[in-house]
Amino acid sequence: MLIDDDKIFNYLHLKTLEQIDGNYEIVSYDSAVEAFECLIASAIEDLPDIIFLDINMPELTGFELIDMIKDQRNELLEHLKIVIVTSSLNPYDYEIQKQYHVIKEFCSKPLNIESAGNILNALLNKAM
Repeated sequence: MLIDDDKIFNYLHLKTLEQIDGNYEIVSYDSAVEAFECLIASAIEDLPDIIFLDINMPELTGFELIDMIKDQRNELLEHLKIVIVTSSLNPYDYEIQKQYHVIKEFCSKPLNIESAGNILNALLNKAM
């Protein structure tokens, strides 16, 4: 799952992930609120394997999205693997993400084939 208010980054990241393995079903949201609604309505077995999440979005920040999931359906957090993908240079963002066990990686936009492949390999335990 891709969650970023910037449709161009969602498209670029989709194409990058498809180049690595075209067999993934990739869903993208340019609204953090819509993504939140989808996630809390999902059965655990229907959750995405990985969520690539932007931090700075107008409706909800990435951190607020995680907090809302925690408030509404905390049990989902045990099954989610979130990768923060951001253009933020704010050191505070890097420090605050350490407080969230559900965040498995923190990387800069845009994803490239090498970094995305490494993330998929590490989080899905697959050889690329």
